[in-house]
Amino acid sequence: MELCKAVSGILVFALILLQGSTQGMTRIMEIMEKHETRNVEGIWVYKEFQIWNRFYNLHLCYLVVPPLVFFGMSILTLTNYGTIRLFGKVPIFVYLAFPVISVIASTFIVTVLPQATEVNEVSLRYLGCLEGTCFKKYERRLFRSLKPIGIRCASFGTVTTDWMVTIIQNIVDYKINLLLTF
Repeated sequence: MELCKAVSGILVFALILLQGSTQGMTRIMEIMEKHETRNVEGIWVYKEFQIWNRFYNLHLCYLVVPPLVFFGMSILTLTNYGTIRLFGKVPIFVYLAFPVISVIASTFIVTVLPQATEVNEVSLRYLGCLEGTCFKKYERRLFRSLKPIGIRCASFGTVTTDWMVTIIQNIVDYKINLLLTF
């Protein structure tokens, strides 16, 4: 029961954090496009986002994301295998746990991973929009100092679309290997 509470809390907190980052970056782009403000102001706000991103990557994501990915992939693979192979071989009360846990674990993949990749995509989109508009020497120097922000998974890198596709592909591959092996 406590594990369910902890996982629910992490899910809600992660969604708030990721949605805040995405909306903040989107609003910076909208303000710069509508009001045609100077690039320097947008760059300074983006730099603040970079600092905030480094802070929550260091204090939260480095500790939470790798275990969530590993255990999430493992649990999802094993419960999908159990749902397919153990029908009629175990008591119904034990069997019902497999599909329920599989659905709960799938919510992380369906909700958190796309939101985490969107942070990086919006950041790259903003840097792409800013790329051709820095004409002054000071603006160009500031622009060169900007890096894309995103959720980091310890030493595995930033969560991108390719990273998310690899995770989902690994889950499917491992599930198929288990089904073919046993």
